[in-house]
Amino acid sequence: RLGIPLLIGIDHVHGANYVNEGTIFPHNLGLSCSFDTALVAETARVTALETVGLGIHWNFSPVLDLGKNPVWPRLYETFGEDPLLCAMMGKAYIEALQQIPEGSNRALAACAKHFIGYSDPKSGWDRTPSEIPEQILHEFFAPPFQAAFDAGVRSVMINSGELNGEPVHASKFLLQDILRDKMGFEGVVLTDIKDIDKIIELHQGAIDVKEATHLAIEAGIDMNMACNAYHFCSDLKALVNEGKI
Repeated sequence: RLGIPLLIGIDHVHGANYVNEGTIFPHNLGLSCSFDTALVAETARVTALETVGLGIHWNFSPVLDLGKNPVWPRLYETFGEDPLLCAMMGKAYIEALQQIPEGSNRALAACAKHFIGYSDPKSGWDRTPSEIPEQILHEFFAPPFQAAFDAGVRSVMINSGELNGEPVHASKFLLQDILRDKMGFEGVVLTDIKDIDKIIELHQGAIDVKEATHLAIEAGIDMNMACNAYHFCSDLKALVNEGKI
């Protein structure tokens, strides 16, 4: 009715890993051991070629989290612990992935994830709190994302956990002051799966889903990866009608 086309996203994070007979590449940690940005760009080119033909428009990749915590279970998805290497590899991947593949008239949108501090939880468990001094955050964790923004990445996915005691999805400081104002990102900001709900369930930062939705939208979230939940739509509409958003 509004002329908005169906938008399909996928986690093709090491090649077209959800496609039968798709080309599978090593995860980022293996690729970064080559120190070869041209190789990473080629994996992105092949991934784009094998993805756009399926009618998919958006790839939730690359992971630009810094591999600082060796017991964090998603370490292999990172380009390693060096911010310069992560930045160079991510930039090469994004620029290649977002080009229109040969034989197609469409391109994929890339997604830099997970902004910010996601990969160094204090406990080592996924989606658990991180405690990172602000200087370390800017000096080590921010550069790969800044390189992605400068390369024109079209979207960014947000850290599912807490950073320094604050749920990142509800943090105006991180999503507006840092991401938008300081780092200059102008693309789409989206949640990971059901993370607005986790403001209540995991972080105990809101009374109900409607309040969590209000906090997230005011902080700077553009899109909610709601999965099979539809309350986000009705809650958002109610908040707009009430003049709160």
